Amino acid sequence: VTYYIMKSLSIKEIFLNSFKYTISDWVAIVILGIILTFLSILNNFNRDINIIMWVAITILSLIEMGYSFKIIEQTLQGSTKPPIFRNFKELIIHGIKDTIVYAFYFTLMLIVSFLLISMIHSIPESSLIGIILAIIVIGFIFLLLFVSLINLAKHDGKLRYAFHFRELYSLLKRIGIGRIIIVYILAMLIEYLLIKTFITGENIPHMSFVAIIRNLIVTPFLVIFTERTIALSAFNKI
Repeated sequence: VTYYIMKSLSIKEIFLNSFKYTISDWVAIVILGIILTFLSILNNFNRDINIIMWVAITILSLIEMGYSFKIIEQTLQGSTKPPIFRNFKELIIHGIKDTIVYAFYFTLMLIVSFLLISMIHSIPESSLIGIILAIIVIGFIFLLLFVSLINLAKHDGKLRYAFHFRELYSLLKRIGIGRIIIVYILAMLIEYLLIKTFITGENIPHMSFVAIIRNLIVTPFLVIFTERTIALSAFNKI
């Protein structure tokens, strides 16, 4: 992996850099695509899934999440190339940590949603206030999730740093809430446009050519591109 010291980038530079970074290593895209293709095939069995297939799905999912973590980690270190697929045990461990982080913050969102829905049902007049509070609180938790993944990568995957809330809040202020929201919205918009451009129609047969291209190239491209943009939004601000 090549490293160099990058300056803090503008929003435009983040996306241009992320695009160049993603297409700089088609081997990484194809390997990740093969993993995602196998995941798609296994998930397609639905009710016919057995314990062996469940284990395979779990391992492949953890490898994909662990690889996403490595993209953020190495980007924060100044990498110019996607991580090399190696040490799958390490990728699985990082995938488990990411799963714990996501589970915690999404559970937090569910609890807040439940409490606010209960408030709205018990006090109908508070429905508008409840909706506004839900948007604000859930949005803030989402921002914490965003910076928790960055802080986790910053500290070599030490899980406790994903829950250092004072440090996360400080990191959130340094990066800038507006910057995070703009980067995330633009990344999701690009993802939507790419999917609409390359994957058209509904109920595409699972093993069709279009489905294979989606899993083998488009989806892994989007995974690498999105994780890169997330990491670059925080580069030189942590």
